[in-house]
Amino acid sequence: MRALANALYNDSLQRQVIFGSDLEGAPSDITAEQLRALRNNPTLILAQSQEDVRTWVEQFRPPPEAAAAPELRMVIATTAAASVAAQTYAAADPERVIGALSGLRDALLYRELRAQHADSEAQRTAERRWQSVGLAAFAATLAILIGAALSMVQFLAQRRRAQ
Repeated sequence: MRALANALYNDSLQRQVIFGSDLEGAPSDITAEQLRALRNNPTLILAQSQEDVRTWVEQFRPPPEAAAAPELRMVIATTAAASVAAQTYAAADPERVIGALSGLRDALLYRELRAQHADSEAQRTAERRWQSVGLAAFAATLAILIGAALSMVQFLAQRRRAQ
């Protein structure tokens, strides 16, 4: 993480190594203008554990010699296990960590905000997903309420027998 942050700001061998090739191994031919765009746009971090979140937030900063440089901003997408750490960092430093996403609800919300629907069928599919999340939450709530009601009836029946 520290090497990536340094490569964004320093014109050095580190930049050539990190940004020298794309995902397929072909030369990236990245320009200074593209690097400025990378610095100015938020980075999407995918973190599985609280340790991953902590490492990214603590290490992903401009180098000390780049004092006038803007902070590197990030959006952290995490598993449920790491969501508390991401939300804590987002609350503590909202200028750098501009958002924390966790779970299906946030993923669907992010997709909806980005409007990543190729056509009307994709839009309908996204709406169905939202409805299924709501239906599942309703079913779980209903099951808990029915269980609580049955437990209360059983408790009252046992109490009457005891008297």
